[in-house]
Amino acid sequence: MTTPHDTAHDTVVERYGSGHVETEVRRSPSGRTTWIRSAGKKRTQPFGPPRPALVTALEALAPTRPDARFVPPRPHGQALHYAVPGAASAADLLLSGDPRLHARAASSLEHLGGLLRSLHAVPTAAVDTAPDAPLSWLRLSGWLDGPRPGPAAVLHTRLRQALGTTRWQLLASWLEGLRTGPRVLLHGTPSLGLLVPSESDGADALLTGEDLGRGSRQQDVGWVLGELHELRAVSARLRPSRRPPDWDDLTARFIEGYGLPPDPPAHRAATLKTLLHLHDFCVFVTWDDAEILRCAADLAQLVDEHGKG
Repeated sequence: MTTPHDTAHDTVVERYGSGHVETEVRRSPSGRTTWIRSAGKKRTQPFGPPRPALVTALEALAPTRPDARFVPPRPHGQALHYAVPGAASAADLLLSGDPRLHARAASSLEHLGGLLRSLHAVPTAAVDTAPDAPLSWLRLSGWLDGPRPGPAAVLHTRLRQALGTTRWQLLASWLEGLRTGPRVLLHGTPSLGLLVPSESDGADALLTGEDLGRGSRQQDVGWVLGELHELRAVSARLRPSRRPPDWDDLTARFIEGYGLPPDPPAHRAATLKTLLHLHDFCVFVTWDDAEILRCAADLAQLVDEHGKG
């Protein structure tokens, strides 16, 4: 890997994070933007760059898509540096209330779909060098099987009671079902917060590498669908005065870019992603009884909807 850009004299544009991961966005006097990510203080999973063979596989995909690219990190001490074409994520644009930025994010979502489809088609030899599963999905699996003492255990008990035995068993069976079938190279966490639309005419960027692993393609697809579902709720609840995006159109644009309609396992993966988001919020951000009640009701509805048949 090449040496990362020295950001010591750059301006800090944004700084945010959780107990799991922290992010700082910096911009140099020349206009170069670097996203710096580091482990949060409550993180229990490893944090570091992907294996060199996986970086090679990602870089080989760059010429295949002029509209978007995977951006692997460059290690710098305990942090990871990403050279990207912008300071705002697609999630930022979608929550902005600005229709022009919504349209830009919609374009990026279509690009994201195509980008993930190309990743899922990576040859088996490269897939075999990836970890057995993305850390995100291992975190969910570990919590469902046996949570750590503290907020994770309390949330585990609270949700099992709120959802009921049947729904809880369905969630566990869905997660197990995603471990079977054809395995592809997964991004692991294709978050809209890691998708950076270009501020020029260049390619959009997807920060990639912290969570690469093997699994079912529906896990990546479901991650994006689940995040769009969550952002829709956040937009309606926290920013009701702002003009919302057309969430159905955004979902359609992503699906169009991916090129395959979501099947039942993808929708179930989206529900599991929502469950993991609640876990991470309670464990790594803050405990919020009202949020737990709201999410439990939402999860119950999603399980009932996608558990049919």
